[in-house]
Amino acid sequence: MKIPPIVQILAAGTLAWGASQYVPAWKFGGAPVLILSVVFALAGAGFLAVALNIFSIHDTTFDPLDPSRAQNLVVTGVYRFTRNPMYLGMALL
Repeated sequence: MKIPPIVQILAAGTLAWGASQYVPAWKFGGAPVLILSVVFALAGAGFLAVALNIFSIHDTTFDPLDPSRAQNLVVTGVYRFTRNPMYLGMALL
């Protein structure tokens, strides 16, 4: 059984939020944390946008649940540096 990456990210985020509600030592706040969070979120969204755009340029699927639909191997752009920038983007988000 394959679990879609977005479901994995949402589950991890929900677990992290739940832990922060019940373990007071994990609570963070203030402007530095907010600024860092925004930077990570923008970087993650940027990685996702660039990765999806490159896949559309190369006319291939970005659905990890059905790799048989892939038409091309993408090794340009951000894919020169990381094997899966979409997962990296979701992790940063």
